[in-house]
Amino acid sequence: MSALPKPLPTAAELLRRAWVERVAVQRDGDALDVWSARDLPPDLLDGLRLAKAEVLALLSGDRCRFCGATLGWSQPGALAFADGSAAHVACADRAEVARLLAAGKRAVESPDALADEAEVTLRGELP
Repeated sequence: MSALPKPLPTAAELLRRAWVERVAVQRDGDALDVWSARDLPPDLLDGLRLAKAEVLALLSGDRCRFCGATLGWSQPGALAFADGSAAHVACADRAEVARLLAAGKRAVESPDALADEAEVTLRGELP
């Protein structure tokens, strides 16, 4: 019996992951500009290519870039980004917390931190 194929991530999930991994995704007309200071994760790049139309729609500013829901600009709770995209304040807060937690995890699990003799708590060596 073969396993079911893993469902493709939604455009909102891809943009949320890009945010967490510090990958910039911007709309440039009908194209996506994607860049990062680190190597781009190939699966994220492939996902953005496959969902390009939906990603472009999310980056138009009419829908939340993190959950995909329509934004009501006449109601409080919307946040506009300099790239023209937008988000619900609560969605942006959750994405920012996830980004900070991921950065902290990368720092704590880095080879330099784990090799430091003073970091006995990271290695679980406390009595």
